[in-house]
Amino acid sequence: MAGFTNINLKTVNGMQFAGFVNVAKESDVQVAGFINTSRDHTLQVAGLGNIAGGETNGSQIAGMFNLNSRSVKGLQLGGFLNVAKNSDVQIAGFVNQTGENNVQIGGFSNFARTSSGTQIAGFTNMARGDLHGTQISGFFNYAKTVNGVQIGVINVANKIERGCAIGVLNFIKEFSCFRNTSHFQDSPNY
Repeated sequence: MAGFTNINLKTVNGMQFAGFVNVAKESDVQVAGFINTSRDHTLQVAGLGNIAGGETNGSQIAGMFNLNSRSVKGLQLGGFLNVAKNSDVQIAGFVNQTGENNVQIGGFSNFARTSSGTQIAGFTNMARGDLHGTQISGFFNYAKTVNGVQIGVINVANKIERGCAIGVLNFIKEFSCFRNTSHFQDSPNY
């Protein structure tokens, strides 16, 4: 525990509490008024931000930002921004970015390479690859391939394999939602 800074370039088995900054190679728990940084940890709580270069098996909670160059197996809760290679749950006041996600809730935008759950944003959701779940936005959703639902003013997808897009404007290159439904295949009106 320190009034200003803790710096330990080795493993901390236990907790680091500092009024300003915590630095550790590995740490179980870090709590700081300004910034925490470590490679691997279980919990980081900071007034400004958390930076991790390794696995997070727990949570990152910060007033402004959370950055993780690897996976977060738990929660990232940031007042403005969350970034992780892969994440379970990201909640941010402005934007979330990850490679693969389960849940993203962003006040403005969510970005993921693939989404296997839910993206909810005030303005836009982007899944550059596959969406297996739901995108709900105040304006724009994009996914390369959809197996689920897109709900927004504008929805864009290269292909909907299963599911649908609900919006004012839906731009879908290939729509195969009813492919396996015999009622629509056998009907002479289709």
